[in-house]
Amino acid sequence: MNKEMQGSEVDANELPEETAAIIEREPPYSYEGYIALGGRIDEENYQRVMKRASEESSHFRVNQLRDQTRSTADVSGISLDVVRDEAGIDPRCIYEILRYDVKPADVKDHHSQMCDQQLLVESLRMLEQGSAAQAIIDRHPHISFN
Repeated sequence: MNKEMQGSEVDANELPEETAAIIEREPPYSYEGYIALGGRIDEENYQRVMKRASEESSHFRVNQLRDQTRSTADVSGISLDVVRDEAGIDPRCIYEILRYDVKPADVKDHHSQMCDQQLLVESLRMLEQGSAAQAIIDRHPHISFN
């Protein structure tokens, strides 16, 4: 990090117009859009997962999960390298967050009970990538995604 920039706050008015617009824009996804695509996770968990994903999307902790999502996507004919939302959140990061999320004791149904294909579909729905989610659903008719 540049020492001159350390600790300084950035004023959006001082940035190039394109950069300022990116910083100030609203996220291109919403809980309503997620639900419209058949999403099953409650709004509180959705918001928590999306916040974490936007902060952590540039890295993965577990390579095995990346390989698992890739094989599920490949079998379904989609490439996760090109399936990204406008904010740049990687669906594999959301998948990882959902996979390692611990079920609270007082909750009956939780996404930790979902299989890999279901979690990847939920990840894609969260990014409002309906056609990619549908490709996985179509490839796995024996799994309930509702």
